[in-house]
Amino acid sequence: MTNFKDSASPFTQHQIDNLAKSKITPTFAREQGLRCITEYGQAVEILGFNPPSWAVPGLAIPFYPNGDRTKEPIFWRLRPDQAHAGEGQRVAKYLQPKNTTSDIF
Repeated sequence: MTNFKDSASPFTQHQIDNLAKSKITPTFAREQGLRCITEYGQAVEILGFNPPSWAVPGLAIPFYPNGDRTKEPIFWRLRPDQAHAGEGQRVAKYLQPKNTTSDIF
């Protein structure tokens, strides 16, 4: 398994399209630390639990303490390419480790 932080996997077309909606280029996203997750084990490493199989591929988004990119991220959020809703549940657009807050990127 490739360490997700070292992942050089190109962004998927779905990820590129989503980034473009926010006027973010793939180059800028990579410079800010965003990563394309292509392996299930990478999703487990990010989240600290076994996510559903539809969580991969996904976009890993780092969350830095107080936005300070000179420090290690306090956690990573995963945006699966294919959002999913369980029966009677909301659509899960983002997954993140348990017991973390929904901070702004």
